[in-house]
Amino acid sequence: LPLLSKWLVIRNGEDGSLELEQMKSKGFPIRTVSEHPDFMKFVTWCLDQEAAEKFHQAMEPYFEVITRGKDGFTEFVLKGSSKAGGMLELLKALDIPQSETLAIGDSTNDLPMFQTAAHSVCMGSGMEEAKQAAEYVTAPLLEDGVEKAMEHYGLI
Repeated sequence: LPLLSKWLVIRNGEDGSLELEQMKSKGFPIRTVSEHPDFMKFVTWCLDQEAAEKFHQAMEPYFEVITRGKDGFTEFVLKGSSKAGGMLELLKALDIPQSETLAIGDSTNDLPMFQTAAHSVCMGSGMEEAKQAAEYVTAPLLEDGVEKAMEHYGLI
């Protein structure tokens, strides 16, 4: 990460050609490293806040930047992709109404899912922003938080 001139971009297929050309035109070196379907997210860990901020700014046009606390861990999710989108696709495929959903999470990357689900639970050890967005805050994971959330909603 400190060497921002070294970029690794994984894109394949026709749908990625426009993004590839845009990034090439901005001087980003492009290297395809996989024949697998396109990726939707990646994470970085960098304690150099100045270098991390430069990288975040460069990625913001393409990715949602989710900073997790002050430990240097950041998640980058392709714009237009989220856990909420995945949840909606699964509900559609399984013919389950959205009104019968419960989302459990602990971080800001769970906020779109919290907004999409009928009910939302944040783990007790979760980020403050996630706790505020959730309908219910349960115990931490290691204190049987998922079980307690399921009991709270009468599921077990």
